[in-house]
Amino acid sequence: GMIDVGDIDSWSFTVCAGDIISMDVRELVPNSPLTPWLRLYGRDGLLLRTVFGAATALFTNYSAPASGTYLVVVSDGSSGVGGSGTYRLTVNGLSDELKLCLPIISGTNVNVVGIGGVPSTPCTLLATTNVAASLGLWTPLTNQFDQFGVMSITNVFNRSEPQRYFLLRTP
Repeated sequence: GMIDVGDIDSWSFTVCAGDIISMDVRELVPNSPLTPWLRLYGRDGLLLRTVFGAATALFTNYSAPASGTYLVVVSDGSSGVGGSGTYRLTVNGLSDELKLCLPIISGTNVNVVGIGGVPSTPCTLLATTNVAASLGLWTPLTNQFDQFGVMSITNVFNRSEPQRYFLLRTP
């Protein structure tokens, strides 16, 4: 990327609670006026991490506190935010997409969480014990994404079943 004076670059990505977030931003031209500044915002807009450095800014192994869509911002962190230059942002496989988190089993409860939906829109979780079954035979469970683009359904199968497969769909 390229940061001009006063510029910021931002990206969003979806994570499940407990997912590891690691980021590294480095200037590409040694001794440029850019002081890389990296900020991570949670699904509710709260600043979770901020770090800057003369040539690089990074944090590793940060555990996402909640499921949802997060935001990363890259900018210049020099005094007066007057630096500029090219940089490379490296992350650990993060993406901005609709996806299911690993089901969480607690006692007799099973909780399935989907993330990346449009807030306040409906969704359908399809479930089956036979992944080869036609979609018409999958059991539909309807729900709605909350204000953070997250949906959650609890007790979606009997724990005595050998396996259960899920597919998340939006209209």
